[in-house]
Amino acid sequence: MVTETNKAVARTFYEAITAYNEGDEQALERVLAPSFVNHRPLEGQTPDIAGLKMPAFHRAFSQIHVTLLDQIAEDDKVVDVTSWSLLHTGEFMGIPPSGKRISYTEINVLRIVDGMIVERWGLPDEINILRQLGIVSPQ
Repeated sequence: MVTETNKAVARTFYEAITAYNEGDEQALERVLAPSFVNHRPLEGQTPDIAGLKMPAFHRAFSQIHVTLLDQIAEDDKVVDVTSWSLLHTGEFMGIPPSGKRISYTEINVLRIVDGMIVERWGLPDEINILRQLGIVSPQ
Protein backbone atom coordinates (compact mmCIF):
# COMPACT_ATOMS: atom_id res chain seq x y z
CA MET A 1 0.00 0.00 0.00
CA VAL A 2 2.94 2.35 0.61
CA THR A 3 3.76 2.23 -3.11
CA GLU A 4 0.29 3.59 -3.98
CA THR A 5 0.71 6.36 -1.41
CA ASN A 6 4.13 7.20 -2.83
CA LYS A 7 2.71 7.30 -6.36
CA ALA A 8 0.15 9.84 -5.16
CA VAL A 9 2.92 11.96 -3.60
CA ALA A 10 4.80 11.89 -6.90
CA ARG A 11 1.70 13.06 -8.78
CA THR A 12 1.35 15.89 -6.27
CA PHE A 13 4.93 16.94 -7.09
CA TYR A 14 3.99 17.73 -10.71
CA GLU A 15 0.89 19.60 -9.57
CA ALA A 16 3.14 21.60 -7.21
CA ILE A 17 5.48 22.56 -10.07
CA THR A 18 2.53 23.94 -12.02
CA ALA A 19 1.18 25.74 -8.94
CA TYR A 20 4.60 27.27 -8.23
CA ASN A 21 4.86 28.45 -11.85
CA GLU A 22 1.43 30.07 -11.46
CA GLY A 23 2.55 31.99 -8.36
CA ASP A 24 2.05 29.67 -5.36
CA GLU A 25 5.42 30.34 -3.69
CA GLN A 26 5.00 27.55 -1.09
CA ALA A 27 3.73 24.79 -3.41
CA LEU A 28 7.01 22.88 -3.54
CA GLU A 29 7.59 23.06 0.21
CA ARG A 30 4.35 21.13 0.71
CA VAL A 31 5.73 18.07 -1.12
CA LEU A 32 9.54 18.34 -0.76
CA ALA A 33 11.25 17.52 2.54
CA PRO A 34 13.45 20.28 4.02
CA SER A 35 16.42 17.94 3.45
CA PHE A 36 15.48 17.46 -0.25
CA VAL A 37 18.40 16.74 -2.61
CA ASN A 38 18.23 17.10 -6.39
CA HIS A 39 20.96 14.76 -7.65
CA ARG A 40 21.07 16.21 -11.16
CA PRO A 41 20.88 19.98 -10.87
CA LEU A 42 21.42 22.13 -13.94
CA GLU A 43 24.55 24.26 -14.19
CA GLY A 44 24.28 27.07 -11.65
CA GLN A 45 21.40 25.37 -9.84
CA THR A 46 21.82 24.38 -6.19
CA PRO A 47 20.73 20.80 -5.31
CA ASP A 48 18.09 21.92 -2.77
CA ILE A 49 14.51 23.22 -2.86
CA ALA A 50 15.65 26.76 -3.67
CA GLY A 51 17.57 25.43 -6.66
CA LEU A 52 14.62 23.41 -7.89
CA LYS A 53 12.51 26.57 -7.94
CA MET A 54 14.79 27.86 -10.73
CA PRO A 55 13.49 31.45 -10.83
CA ALA A 56 15.13 32.09 -14.23
CA PHE A 57 13.36 29.04 -15.69
CA HIS A 58 9.98 30.09 -14.34
CA ARG A 59 10.49 33.65 -15.65
CA ALA A 60 11.34 32.22 -19.08
CA PHE A 61 8.53 29.66 -19.31
CA SER A 62 4.87 29.91 -18.40
CA GLN A 63 1.76 27.78 -18.78
CA ILE A 64 3.62 24.66 -17.61
CA HIS A 65 1.59 21.50 -18.01
CA VAL A 66 2.90 18.09 -16.96
CA THR A 67 1.22 14.86 -18.09
CA LEU A 68 2.09 11.61 -16.35
CA LEU A 69 2.65 8.96 -19.03
CA ASP A 70 3.81 6.05 -16.89
CA GLN A 71 4.59 5.39 -13.25
CA ILE A 72 6.32 2.52 -11.46
CA ALA A 73 6.89 2.27 -7.72
CA GLU A 74 8.80 -0.06 -5.45
CA ASP A 75 9.64 0.44 -1.79
CA ASP A 76 10.48 4.13 -1.28
CA LYS A 77 11.11 5.00 -4.96
CA VAL A 78 8.79 6.12 -7.74
CA VAL A 79 9.84 6.32 -11.40
CA ASP A 80 7.78 8.61 -13.60
CA VAL A 81 7.79 9.22 -17.33
CA THR A 82 6.25 12.62 -17.97
CA SER A 83 5.45 14.84 -20.92
CA TRP A 84 6.04 18.56 -20.37
CA SER A 85 4.51 21.43 -22.31
CA LEU A 86 5.47 25.04 -21.64
CA LEU A 87 5.36 28.42 -23.33
CA HIS A 88 8.61 30.33 -23.94
CA THR A 89 7.55 33.79 -22.72
CA GLY A 90 10.79 35.18 -21.26
CA GLU A 91 14.51 35.24 -21.96
CA PHE A 92 16.21 31.86 -21.52
CA MET A 93 19.95 31.26 -21.91
CA GLY A 94 20.24 34.58 -23.76
CA ILE A 95 17.43 33.67 -26.16
CA PRO A 96 14.63 36.25 -26.30
CA PRO A 97 11.06 35.04 -25.77
CA SER A 98 9.82 33.26 -28.88
CA GLY A 99 6.22 32.58 -27.90
CA LYS A 100 6.86 28.95 -28.93
CA ARG A 101 5.25 26.07 -27.09
CA ILE A 102 8.04 23.69 -26.10
CA SER A 103 7.33 20.04 -25.34
CA TYR A 104 9.60 17.29 -24.15
CA THR A 105 9.71 14.04 -22.20
CA GLU A 106 11.33 13.67 -18.79
CA ILE A 107 12.08 10.70 -16.54
CA ASN A 108 12.20 11.28 -12.80
CA VAL A 109 13.20 8.94 -10.01
CA LEU A 110 11.83 10.19 -6.70
CA ARG A 111 12.61 8.81 -3.24
CA ILE A 112 9.78 9.38 -0.81
CA VAL A 113 9.92 9.12 2.99
CA ASP A 114 6.96 9.82 5.29
CA GLY A 115 4.94 11.36 2.47
CA MET A 116 7.64 13.82 1.39
CA ILE A 117 10.08 13.71 -1.52
CA VAL A 118 13.62 13.56 -0.15
CA GLU A 119 15.59 12.88 -3.34
CA ARG A 120 15.17 13.40 -7.09
CA TRP A 121 17.08 12.23 -10.13
CA GLY A 122 15.63 14.03 -13.18
CA LEU A 123 16.46 13.31 -16.82
CA PRO A 124 14.77 15.75 -19.22
CA ASP A 125 15.26 15.41 -22.98
CA GLU A 126 17.57 18.43 -23.02
CA ILE A 127 18.63 18.09 -26.66
CA ASN A 128 14.99 18.20 -27.79
CA ILE A 129 14.42 21.34 -25.70
CA LEU A 130 17.51 23.04 -27.16
CA ARG A 131 16.45 22.09 -30.71
CA GLN A 132 13.00 23.59 -30.22
CA LEU A 133 14.57 26.81 -28.94
CA GLY A 134 16.92 26.92 -31.93
CA ILE A 135 20.06 26.55 -29.80
CA VAL A 136 21.00 23.21 -31.38
CA SER A 137 20.46 22.45 -35.06
CA PRO A 138 18.39 19.38 -35.95
CA GLN A 139 20.64 16.67 -37.37
